[in-house]
Amino acid sequence: MSKPRSLQALNVMVGVRQREVERAADELKTKHALLQRYRNNISLLEQLSAPPSTGQTVFNSSQAMNMSAYKGQLSQIKLSQQQDLALSEADAELSRQSLLAARLKREAMAQVHAAAARHLLREQERREQKHTDEAAGQSWQRQAQRF
Repeated sequence: MSKPRSLQALNVMVGVRQREVERAADELKTKHALLQRYRNNISLLEQLSAPPSTGQTVFNSSQAMNMSAYKGQLSQIKLSQQQDLALSEADAELSRQSLLAARLKREAMAQVHAAAARHLLREQERREQKHTDEAAGQSWQRQAQRF
């Protein structure tokens, strides 16, 4: 593979790595939104299960039983949301690690690309210098032959 084509291939690889980073960042953003939704749900459930204010009193035993069952259900839902939150936090941590790995891969590929570009540039400069030197040498020889 020629040097410019290999540089072009490396450029494509850097682009692929960049898209991986963007995809991982979007995934992590989505998971953070889910975590926030779980936190909001838990907060709301805590407010719903808070003890009634002084103005609200239970008038009979059937209402007390109903309130107890209601709070029991809220407690179970809250526990379920907390478990889901813990699982989602672990999943988000994996996504953060995946994002970090993708960024490292992209950076490594970008460094390889930059090194190859520098090498190619140095090669082109050497060829140009050689060509210039040859042309100057030929010109000097022509001038020297005239005298």
